[in-house]
Amino acid sequence: MDYSFLRGNVTETHTRKFLGGWSWQPKVISLLFKEYDRYILLGDTHALSTWIFCILARIFKSHKKYIFGLMVGMVKKIVLKNFLKYFFMNLPNGGVFCYGNYARELMINEGFDPEKLYTIHNSLAYDQQIKVREELKETSLYKVHFGNNNKNLFFVGRLTPIKKA
Repeated sequence: MDYSFLRGNVTETHTRKFLGGWSWQPKVISLLFKEYDRYILLGDTHALSTWIFCILARIFKSHKKYIFGLMVGMVKKIVLKNFLKYFFMNLPNGGVFCYGNYARELMINEGFDPEKLYTIHNSLAYDQQIKVREELKETSLYKVHFGNNNKNLFFVGRLTPIKKA
């Protein structure tokens, strides 16, 4: 992500995985004591640092906004009728970024407040993609490799039943 579009300071954290599928982001808790207006956290119920951050933020920094970023796979796991996951998803006071309308609808159907669900969509850096396409040149690589002149189709994404693909 190009952080130049954001105002103020940005701190990027990294995730460490450990037994049982749990994770920890070492810098997350210390960010609570920095003067950021908003925090975007990984909306993963296995991220222990996110749990601790949100609970401490509710107690000590309730005026700050913190938001979860979710992928559809996470949403599907969360919408299972599980009180702990539902509780977790209600921790962020700034709402939840959903990567598509499908994920947003799943959460609305589970009773989450639509006013706190923001669809941001997955996307590519379109301007950069155009530049790359303009610089492409035809080569004989595929003819040499596959031994024919057949067309090749490339797809970036997932073929899933919900997308009817």
